Amino acid sequence: DALPIWDVFTGEGGTPPNPGMQAKGDTGAVSSDQYHHVSEDARLMSALGLKAYRFSIAWPRILPRGTAEGPEGVSMEGVAYYHRLLDALEEHGIEPMATLYHWDLPQALLNDTLHGYPADYAGWLDPRMPALFEKYARVCFQHFGHRVKFWSTFNEPWTFVYLGHSGSHAPSLCRWSNSCRSGNRPPAGYDVYVAAHHVLLAHGRAVAAFREGAHDGVIGMSNNCDWKEPLSPSAEHVAAAERAILFQLSWFADPMWRGDYPQEMKDRLGARLPAFTPEEQAMLKGSADYFGLNTYTGGVVLEAPNPPDYNTPQHPADWSEDSGVSGSIALGPKAASSWLYSVPWGLRKLTNWINRRYAPASIYITENGWSDAP
Repeated sequence: DALPIWDVFTGEGGTPPNPGMQAKGDTGAVSSDQYHHVSEDARLMSALGLKAYRFSIAWPRILPRGTAEGPEGVSMEGVAYYHRLLDALEEHGIEPMATLYHWDLPQALLNDTLHGYPADYAGWLDPRMPALFEKYARVCFQHFGHRVKFWSTFNEPWTFVYLGHSGSHAPSLCRWSNSCRSGNRPPAGYDVYVAAHHVLLAHGRAVAAFREGAHDGVIGMSNNCDWKEPLSPSAEHVAAAERAILFQLSWFADPMWRGDYPQEMKDRLGARLPAFTPEEQAMLKGSADYFGLNTYTGGVVLEAPNPPDYNTPQHPADWSEDSGVSGSIALGPKAASSWLYSVPWGLRKLTNWINRRYAPASIYITENGWSDAP
């Protein structure tokens, strides 16, 4: 009964796949299948000379119903799998780096009556989610905290918050009714900020639990952002490039390092951006031992002011337009993936930007790469 939302989204839960998946002809039937190839994969990693392995723990594999309470509770079979993985890594001298959440929400925590999965929770739009995530994190720390010394609470929250509530990633329930970007309260311009707020509170609670348990190790979050190069040195384009980073990277990083959202977001979004209480700000500020960054490319951006009818039914609000920035214009040689271009100097500029704004003790590039095939 350990059903994740991605199984339903891709049609593996016995329902038709989400239109965004169906158009590509993809399903989630079998991917890397590490569950059945743990020893083999560890040997291959060792043969490559890898010294560390970053992997994700699946919430529904540990807590099939999403919570530790009830008759199902903690799945010891799921716990045993991750111990097998840790055993294999240890055998080959590979350091484990664990992520608590890589987009795999238990379906039991998302009310989806359209596909026959009623639930008492509304996924990341539910204000009870931070407390549930904390309990899940505590279970993971209890079972694996003595073996894992490097933790990340979330991988790319921007991705599952924005794309997961606007049509191309799970769960995107609005995609079924083609309502992600329509109406007086379009999910792409409203729900995304509510979901992000709950994710940040969940992060803060998990980090507090980790430190309360005096676990030996470090904990943080992996955010994704690519470098934004202004179209020209003009003041408006330079400001737009800065704003583009603030609206993506700092949306999550500022609360963790500074205790609140960027002022630029507050000014532009107003009541659409939830507010932290003083207690929540105190919990979040300093809630990362390192800065985790997923970055792949870079692009040119430019100032793109919102029209007068923005955030009305005639022109519904959308995170992609909220910053008043347009882009990214491609830079550098193209990879096989449609979105990926080689911009190595962008990595240097982005890490310098991070260092100036946050001065973290360390920056880990937790994802980067190049594609040979689409």
